[in-house]
Amino acid sequence: MGSEFTWSGVYTNLENLPQEEMPAFLSERWLNQIHTQLNEYRDASNSPPPRASDLPLIATLLGASSILDFGGSSGWTYEYIKKTSPTSANKIKKYSIYELPKVCEYFSNLSVHPIQVSYLSNLENISHHEIFYSNSMIQYMLEDDELQTCVRNSTAKMLIFENFLGGDFGDYYSEQNYYQYKIPLIFRNITKFIMQIENLGYRLIIRKTYPEPIRGVIKKFNMDNFPEHLRVEYGVTLMFTKL
Repeated sequence: MGSEFTWSGVYTNLENLPQEEMPAFLSERWLNQIHTQLNEYRDASNSPPPRASDLPLIATLLGASSILDFGGSSGWTYEYIKKTSPTSANKIKKYSIYELPKVCEYFSNLSVHPIQVSYLSNLENISHHEIFYSNSMIQYMLEDDELQTCVRNSTAKMLIFENFLGGDFGDYYSEQNYYQYKIPLIFRNITKFIMQIENLGYRLIIRKTYPEPIRGVIKKFNMDNFPEHLRVEYGVTLMFTKL
């Protein structure tokens, strides 16, 4: 990816963060990558999912009939539910993926999912879902308004945030190295984020390390290029229940 480090640069103000010349998540490279990833996972009967996810377990335990996948890209988590719990998948009548308009158009035109799965890019079209789920996404939401509006509109009884990037420091911004692209992202103060979600009418019930293997091994993020007090060792899973 052009660098030994996943992330580079520390910016305390959003105004100082360099702007993307061409957003990576709108590039043909990214769209082709996540489409190929979906097909490879779907076609390999015993392969692990692209990333770790507790969604199939939670959806099965709750008997969920509707799920909002915030930043769900190719919809691989729906495929994961189908593979691990077909009975649970059959109960899902509405699986909505909230994404960038170009991603929505790309996958909607491909018709890679059954009719229960739909793509949304407009906050006004988000209605009630039993589970609000997000995996490795909210760090790319540089401001909180869109996320909080999405949570409120979903009126979900459970929220699941996987691979949350944050720690006991003030919010700061950085860039993720992805081939020739620099993707802006935010490392959040985890205590402040939890309080923001709880202020929306939820209670934190689970906080645990998110397992993300790097070349097959679960190890700490390589952030030796960051000041020590701003480093994050692992991603975090946060689960909330509605009060």
